[in-house]
This record gives sequence, C-alpha cells and structure tokens, in this order.
Amino acid sequence: MHSSKSTLLAALASLTATAHGRLLMHLPLNETSGTRANDWSGNNLHGTYVNGPRLEGSNGARLDGVNDYIQLPNNLLRNLGSLTASIEVNIRGEQTGQYFIYGLGNTARETGFGYGYLFATGDPQLRVGITPTHWDFEAEVRTNRPLARNTWKTITFTIEAANGGRLGLYDDGRYVAGRTNTLPITAPGLINSGSTVNNYIGRSVFNLDKYLAGSVRNFRLYDNVLSANEIAALHRSQPTQPTQPTQPTQPKPEDRVTTALTQLSIPNSDNVRGNINLPATSNGLTIRWETSDSSVVRVNGLVTRPVGRDVTVVLTARVSVDGVSGERSFFVTVKGT
Repeated sequence: MHSSKSTLLAALASLTATAHGRLLMHLPLNETSGTRANDWSGNNLHGTYVNGPRLEGSNGARLDGVNDYIQLPNNLLRNLGSLTASIEVNIRGEQTGQYFIYGLGNTARETGFGYGYLFATGDPQLRVGITPTHWDFEAEVRTNRPLARNTWKTITFTIEAANGGRLGLYDDGRYVAGRTNTLPITAPGLINSGSTVNNYIGRSVFNLDKYLAGSVRNFRLYDNVLSANEIAALHRSQPTQPTQPTQPTQPKPEDRVTTALTQLSIPNSDNVRGNINLPATSNGLTIRWETSDSSVVRVNGLVTRPVGRDVTVVLTARVSVDGVSGERSFFVTVKGT
C-alpha cells in the first residue's frame, strides 16, 4: 500500500509541475470534412466550423469573408494570469474593412460591440490588444504597416501579467513590437471574471466588423509567456500536418487511474455520525472499496457507531484499467454513541 500511495503522490506532483507553461489548445485546422476543429493538446477544447468554411487539410481552413468562422469553447481565458496565442494566417487581397483574425471575449447584447476581449488584426496595421471593457480602453501594440497579403504569416501575441503588465507581438517568430506597465487589466483571466462566450477565429467580437477573408491553421494557446526561442520555433515548425484523427485522443491508462483517485473525497471524514456515501465509479472507472474494520464501516458505506468511544477506520479505494492499477486510502473517524 505504501508503494502505491507513493506512486500516486508522485503522479500528483508531476501533474502540478506540468500545470505551468502548458499548451491549453492546439487546433491544426487540417480537417478535410466535418464541422469539428479537433484540439490536439489533449484537453478536448475542440472548435466548431460555422457556416461551412472550405476545409483544405494541410492548407488550413479557408474562410470566405462573408459569414463563416470557427467557434471556440467558452471561457478559454478563465484563470489565466499570462498567455501566448499563436496562429498562422494567409489573408487574401480581397479583405476589406475592420476585422479580427481572432477575438476572445464578449459581445454586448445591447450594442453588438465588443466588451472585454483580446484580439489580433492585420489592418490598417498588424495589431494585437486587450481590454476589460470597450475599445476606448484597449492596450495594444502594433507595427507601422499592415500584415502582408496572400502569404502565410505566423502571428504570436504574448500577455504577461507580472511587473505591471507586458504585451509582445511577433511576426514569423520575430519580435516586432511591445509595451510594458500599461495593461488596463491585471490578467486576461479577469475579463468578465473569466466568462467569455464570443471566442472566434475569423470573426470579430464587434458584430458590424467584416469577417476574415483568408486561410488559418495552427491556432495555439498557452497559459504562460513562451520564450523568444520557443516563439521562433513555432514559426519554424509551420506548417504542421498531423495525421487526421479518426476519434478523440484517449488519455493514458495511468492518467485515467490518477484522475479517478484524485477526484475522490469523503466529506466530514473526521466526524462520521451516519452512513457514508462511497461512490461506485470515478472518471468512468469502477471502484473497489476495502475497509480495515467492517464491524464499524462496511464496504457499502453502512456505519455501525461504536458505544462510548470513537473509532478510526481506513477505507481504501482501488481502481484499475488496462493493466494499470492504483489505490488511495482515507482515514475516517466514526464517533461513538
């Protein structure tokens, strides 16, 4: 038991260590059919193709500039203190007006205007920014020229919340603009308290703006600021052409076991005065319970309170899948009558 508990603790430590600087979302946008834009980060943050953009495999999703776009999941910015957003885009010469390459945030229902969002656009200059409210309070960085047309460009936007705030803009992996100590909000995750429902690629959060006339691929979102070398590597890695998935990526058995065990809890375990609800499953896996004293707590959770004294019982949950098993022990104190 001690060895298994040590294994679980090591797994939890590993999960905590990798929670910083992780890839939250990667949409290659390399589908050739269907309406789902598959997320290859392993976090199942899949997007949805809306109004039928042309899906061209390794050449990305071709957006018509009229009404098609990619809808992203809600609340992508929640809990983010810093971030890196990167996308490869090929804007066609026919693009006109104000538009967003992508926008993550909200649209005010009353006005149709963006209210709390971050964005990237290529005209009239290559520009990225963030605001907790409306456009008057945008903190932005820009170049002195529009984004080149009819060619693939890798655009990367960084937001660092520390030290008063810092924005960075990269074109094809090269740093081109930035600003410090000017953020109107301390963290992107604080936009509308983390609630964002108008998250798009190819569409603005302003309803009157134009749609994107261009192709997009490899949208990535990280929960930290990547280094200059890592950002340069994003551009050098383009285009990526991962194998088309036939079904969503499944978690590894050891990850399923760890998740199942970490999700378990026994409320008020130090003050048990009645039967305990011991779950039969967790994370889709069957749990087998064991008890150190069945005269006090049975494996089905039935409790017989001792007379005149408190008794501590060890309840052990065991799970297994595909030859991988794990266990977790809970100490419960049953109060005497």
